[in-house]
Amino acid sequence: MCRRNGASSSVTVYGSLVQVGLPEGDTIGFTKRTGTVFDPEVGMEFLKLTYISTGGSYAMTDEDGNTVLFTRVTGTAAGKYFPTSVTVPGSNQTTTLGWEKVTVTGKEVVRPTRMMAPVQDGVNCTTLTRGCRALTFTYATTTTATGTAESAWGDYTGRVKEISFTAWDPDLATPAMRTVPMAR
Repeated sequence: MCRRNGASSSVTVYGSLVQVGLPEGDTIGFTKRTGTVFDPEVGMEFLKLTYISTGGSYAMTDEDGNTVLFTRVTGTAAGKYFPTSVTVPGSNQTTTLGWEKVTVTGKEVVRPTRMMAPVQDGVNCTTLTRGCRALTFTYATTTTATGTAESAWGDYTGRVKEISFTAWDPDLATPAMRTVPMAR
């Protein structure tokens, strides 16, 4: 999204000011012009931010029509929104993202759980079935690392333990959904 600025990681609302956070830690500021339309900071005029009252979400669109939808994650603080879908214009292709709020070593953390590739009409991916393609993020529940030598490497509580890819595998003896670890 937003080819000039990379992906967006969150939206934070401060009254009539809205800040879109970028992964590198920078922000893009928007100020309320009317009830649901916001003006971007100088130099970012190619971006449009709109509040969607029916879903309680924000949509940011760039000059090419790429749109990121930001919604609240259950249990998170008021005024904080996370990207839940990215739509590319003209293709009817939407990538969706799932999030969770958890407490890790006494701190509240919001982290991604799944990224779902666009699906064809008529395919329901509530349960991953043929036509669904997903990256799933699994987090460590305990610390197993004991040192800095490679033999002592391990997991750290709350950090990514594994990223896996799930899709239909027609090459299995009995074709079915298959999950393959991509990174550990």
